[in-house]
Amino acid sequence: MSSSTCLLKQDPLIQKVKRLLIRIGGVTGVRGLSRCFRIADDDGDHMVSKEEFARCLSDYGLNLTEGEVNKLMATFDLNRDGSIGATEFLTAFRLGLRPKRKAYISRVFSLFDQNNDGRLTLDEFKAGFDASGHSDYLSGRKTLDEVEREFFSSFDSETNPDGLLSKQEFQQHYACVSAAFDTDDAFIAMMLSVWRLDELLGGQPSGWRAGDRFTGLDSSLTCRNPASYTIEERELAVQDNTARSKAEGVVMKIRKLALEKLPAKCHGVSREFYMRDEQGYGYVSQATVADVVRAVRLHHFISEEEIELLCKDFDTRKNNTFDYYAFAHSLVGDITAVRTMLLERTWKKLPRRKNGKLPVELLISNYVPDLVPEVANGLVTKGQSLSNFLDAWDVAYFPSGLVSFDEFLLYYSGVSEEVVEDSHFRTMLMVSWKVWNKEAKVLVESLL
Repeated sequence: MSSSTCLLKQDPLIQKVKRLLIRIGGVTGVRGLSRCFRIADDDGDHMVSKEEFARCLSDYGLNLTEGEVNKLMATFDLNRDGSIGATEFLTAFRLGLRPKRKAYISRVFSLFDQNNDGRLTLDEFKAGFDASGHSDYLSGRKTLDEVEREFFSSFDSETNPDGLLSKQEFQQHYACVSAAFDTDDAFIAMMLSVWRLDELLGGQPSGWRAGDRFTGLDSSLTCRNPASYTIEERELAVQDNTARSKAEGVVMKIRKLALEKLPAKCHGVSREFYMRDEQGYGYVSQATVADVVRAVRLHHFISEEEIELLCKDFDTRKNNTFDYYAFAHSLVGDITAVRTMLLERTWKKLPRRKNGKLPVELLISNYVPDLVPEVANGLVTKGQSLSNFLDAWDVAYFPSGLVSFDEFLLYYSGVSEEVVEDSHFRTMLMVSWKVWNKEAKVLVESLL
């Protein structure tokens, strides 16, 4: 994580704005403010002036002092030109998500986003929601109508006047919902249930059933005060936490090995799973895990016991399968919200197909390795760096010939490790992908 990002997370004013956003808009707080900025951004350059910025905050009910507004401007006005990037500002308020939860949110959206353009119509989206599988209904705390009304109010003509829902909005909604769940298992069980994933995914059904003790701690699937746990529940909690910690340690070990030993880094591990996923839903047999470890030549470093820990921890559907999609999200590591946003913006400027994916050939032809960290630090030549990049995106690993944003993000999770400051990461992306605009030209010219 960059030093600037760490400071942002600790800033008392940032924390104050976060609390106000949740108090004013609940799960739609950040989305509501985002739409205010979108209205103020008349020319579509994602930049707003100080006056527009103050007006947006005030219109949304964020009554900050002039000094607080000035401090926010000073923090986010990177070019010192009297304007700020609305996207960069809003990114600072995104709620964090554990990798498994993020994987399931992305999986649900992708299952409904048939043309892969990153947007859904509200009617299509609402039709997929099954309130009868919601924890509040199953526990008797709310009626079916109450659950549906609460969910649909988060996505209506007021919050989404264009009738469309973006992946970012869906993720932000569930980032807020996620806070109400003690464990990943609880959150995943809820997503499987309310979105009827067993039906959509096909194949072997999950081991979750309505009424199961999803968390092993609380059948209501909501947060509880640990002081209320029984002795048996506390013992189960300790066992679960110990097993999870060990599995997370194995994931970090594989990540470290991949970054050190594989030309394609973490992406090289993920693509081996992808090649073995016949149905394309992100699940493979548990036996496949050992095959992949051997294929990437890490079997001398990863023991059978460690593989068993991974298989148990990533059996997210409790049906003896391995969720490599959730595993890949875990491999990404702590890539910050700011850098994720920068990658999203870069991806949108590349010549993608209508389905949101990019042909491998175009990905390769648009790449320039000049500012890659290993080249900038003199560790390899441009030619060697380009060779490593070509190996990472070898067309043999992409039968469809197309690359998704998630694969692009996974690749850059490794690169991000070697770049300290967000500003350097941003400049590297601009140069590497020829994402030329007025700002990028100034940055590039200063480096030449």
